[in-house]
Amino acid sequence: MKNEIRYTSSNGIDEIDAIIWDCENPKYILQIAHGMCEYIDRYEPLAKFLNERNIIVAGNNHLGHGKTAKILGYFGNGDTLSNVISDINLLSNMLKEKYNLPIYYLGHSMGSFIMRYYISKYNVQKCILMGTGHISKFNARLLYLLSSIIVKIKGEKYVSGLLLNLTTGSYSNKDEGMYDWISYNKENIKNYVEDEFCGYPFTANGYKTLGQCLVKINDKSNLESTPKDTALLFISGSDDVVGGFKKGVRKVYNNYKNLGFKNLELKFYKNMKHEILNEENNKNVYEKIYEFLEK
Repeated sequence: MKNEIRYTSSNGIDEIDAIIWDCENPKYILQIAHGMCEYIDRYEPLAKFLNERNIIVAGNNHLGHGKTAKILGYFGNGDTLSNVISDINLLSNMLKEKYNLPIYYLGHSMGSFIMRYYISKYNVQKCILMGTGHISKFNARLLYLLSSIIVKIKGEKYVSGLLLNLTTGSYSNKDEGMYDWISYNKENIKNYVEDEFCGYPFTANGYKTLGQCLVKINDKSNLESTPKDTALLFISGSDDVVGGFKKGVRKVYNNYKNLGFKNLELKFYKNMKHEILNEENNKNVYEKIYEFLEK
């Protein structure tokens, strides 16, 4: 059963839109952090699959996304990264109070970067990092620096072609289309392009928030503060440009492994791009997620 809720953001201003997909006799909860320029409703097929297996699924639309957004791609004022992280935790606390069940996590794409920072701040038993990648310290700092400069010169809400080209704009194949990198599934790309809550331009404020997150997850102290018994599943398409066509995902996986994390798993899917949940043969991905959660 799908329930839409709203709660006040940790910034004290915005109202956060969230969904809880409830079910009978639940065993635990999977909380999802969605990706950049998309929204939590897109995870409903996975939620229904897990509901049938007695798992509650929940997630909020981040600041600047979905029905939460006053301006799409704009995260608001203040410490926006801290607000995004705290908003996820606010939902977790509400779920704990209502259900008193274990909560596990899944972060996709930008959501995986957010979750890599989140698990360094909060005690998490299990987390799925889907569609993640390795962004070098230099590139992370460059994005944060450039976006900060543009914010000062042009303003928080300015849309910069330079910042787009440095990030997702660089993933596009001009011969195939701007969003060909997200999926082999043409119907999925069509739906993404036609959806008003997908694929919109990020503001300079949005890129600054993303850049700050990338800087944080490159900070070794944040990696070291993540509990070593956290179970992590890295799951990506073999043809995912965000993951560097497997190389970037392996780099992140090895960073955790070299710090002494023991409960790690790495899985790639052939003939899949970035949105593995939306490829035509996605049921194998669903089953893998369920298998990991059940361990």
